[in-house]
Amino acid sequence: MSATSFAFSSLQHLLCDAATLASPSTMPQCVLTFGDPPTRCIFAKCKRSEYCKAHYDEYYEMKDNYHCAAEEVAIMGRSLVVASEVHRTPLERRGHVQAAVNMIMWYVMNMDQEAHWRRQHNAKFFAGENERHNERLAGLEELRADGIALMKKFRARYDFLAARDKDGQSLEEVQKVPEETRSLWQSFRQHWHAHLRTFGGHGNDEDVIAKQVDEEMGPLPEV
Repeated sequence: MSATSFAFSSLQHLLCDAATLASPSTMPQCVLTFGDPPTRCIFAKCKRSEYCKAHYDEYYEMKDNYHCAAEEVAIMGRSLVVASEVHRTPLERRGHVQAAVNMIMWYVMNMDQEAHWRRQHNAKFFAGENERHNERLAGLEELRADGIALMKKFRARYDFLAARDKDGQSLEEVQKVPEETRSLWQSFRQHWHAHLRTFGGHGNDEDVIAKQVDEEMGPLPEV
């Protein structure tokens, strides 16, 4: 949108808002309520919506966000099914296990993003009572639990392979494997912590976030 178009659009919205305040009985009002106690939005609704321009845009921005995340969840879910069919036997290389953990992490992270935007959309525009949102959120909780359980299995597999890779190696290699393992899981934990801070629903409660990281990613391995 050009600066001129943006300015014109903004002017239209302001004029519409001014008209609403001046003559509320003749200008249909945005239906959104917010706050405690609930306060009705004072601006005029768009012709194409029951919301004013700003809330109409916000409605569809949130909707686009959770739809995009849902598409990624579906894609990653199919990818995991394909991967499980390809690797019917346990993975024998740490690099392959690391790639699998990465895939599962992205799968769960997209679930969390979808859930985040659905919860916000549901709370703001439906008072938390949208049936489709609530059903999908319940489904995402189950999928997420399955994803975390699978990630823990791969973590255990990685630790097993790391212990195996130390056997019969030189002293230098014996020391290198635990260091590589610790560095990898420290990186995963840091990434998970940053993700949960934004999409975990805990706000800035670092203690709760750290506890969830421990529960889902496991402790740092000893060196």
